[in-house]
Amino acid sequence: MTERKSAKRDRKSTKNGDQMKSQRQLMHAAHDELEKTMKSAASEDEVRAKYAQLEKVQSEFSKLRFEKVLAIRAILTPEQRLNFKGM
Repeated sequence: MTERKSAKRDRKSTKNGDQMKSQRQLMHAAHDELEKTMKSAASEDEVRAKYAQLEKVQSEFSKLRFEKVLAIRAILTPEQRLNFKGM
């Protein structure tokens, strides 16, 4: 791998890692909010809204994880891809 390719990968990895960390924190917060709402006297609509928020955050996290896998795949040789278990 060239230095240029390696530097590009490192920048993407750092950016993606920061985004994933942030998204993971949002996911935990959304989960906590859902649990709190479930235990309260909230209406079903309020609980459903909290669940929808959690699903949205989880979906964003999954997209970030997939992008990370694609970035790794992009730098692999054809031989390395044969053994790559990205997801």
